Amino acid sequence: MSMPGNSYDNLKALVVEDNAHMRVLLRSLLQALGIRSIHESSDGEAGFAELCARNPDIVLTDLGSTNGTFINDQRVELPVIHLKGDVTVVGKDPRPANLRPVQSGGEFFILDDPADPLVLNWRLKDPLYHDGNFRVEIIKINFPVAKPENVLEKQLTQEKRAVTYGIYFDFNRDTLKPESEPVLKEIAQAMTNNPAWKLTVEGHTDNIGGDPYNLDLSKRRAASVKQALVRQYNVAPDRLLTSGFGASRPIETNDTLEGRARNRRVELTRPCTAGR
Repeated sequence: MSMPGNSYDNLKALVVEDNAHMRVLLRSLLQALGIRSIHESSDGEAGFAELCARNPDIVLTDLGSTNGTFINDQRVELPVIHLKGDVTVVGKDPRPANLRPVQSGGEFFILDDPADPLVLNWRLKDPLYHDGNFRVEIIKINFPVAKPENVLEKQLTQEKRAVTYGIYFDFNRDTLKPESEPVLKEIAQAMTNNPAWKLTVEGHTDNIGGDPYNLDLSKRRAASVKQALVRQYNVAPDRLLTSGFGASRPIETNDTLEGRARNRRVELTRPCTAGR
C-alpha cells in the first residue's frame, strides 16, 4: 500500500473539505498511509480544526476523479482523494548523501474507497528524481468476473471489429505472456461458436521507438497471437490473417501514459461477407 522506502508522516494537503463521508475516508486513508493517530471531535468543523492542530503536518484534501483508468479493458473515471504535500525520504538510496533529497514535494491520487484506498498515482517533484517528473501510475486494473459475457464475440457480431487490451507481451518482444490466456480463450470460443468466421489479427503500438521498429514489432505480435490460437486452441490457420500497423493508427494521444496504453492493443476484424 505505502511507497517502499519513504515516510508519509510529513504529508501536507492543501484544501479542507468537511463532511461525514470525508471523515470516514480520512481515517481509513491516513491509517493506510501509516499515520499513527487521528484526533477528531464530535462536531464536524471543530473536529477538523482539532485534527490539524494536533497533527500540524496534515491539513486535508479535496475530492476529484481520475482522467480515466481501465477496468477490465473499459475506460472509467474513478473517484479519488487528491493530496499534495512533502514526503520525507528515508529509503536506501545508493547515491552520495549530497545527491539524495531529504524531502520532496509530492502529489497523490488515492481511490475514494474506505475499504481499499488504493494509491492510483503518485509523483515526486524534486529535481533529483527524473528532473522533477518522477511518477508511478496505475492505468489498468483487471479482476475476474463471474460468468463474463464474451465481449469480443459480441463486438465482432455487431461491429465486425473488436479491440482488446488483455493480450500481453514481454517488453519490446513478440512473446506472449501467460496473462493473455483469458482473452485467447475468448477468441477461440468465438471462432468455435461461429465456424464461418475468418478474422484478421491486427497489431498496434504506441510511438515509443522508431516507426520501422514499431511496424515490425506489431506484425510479429499479431503473428504470435495467430500462432497461439492455432497451436494451443486448434483454430484452423486458414481462418486467421495477420497485419501490423505500428504507431500509424493511434486512437488516443501518445503524449500521456493513458493514451499510450490505449494505443498498445490488438484488434480483430472480420470481413462483411463472412458468416453472420
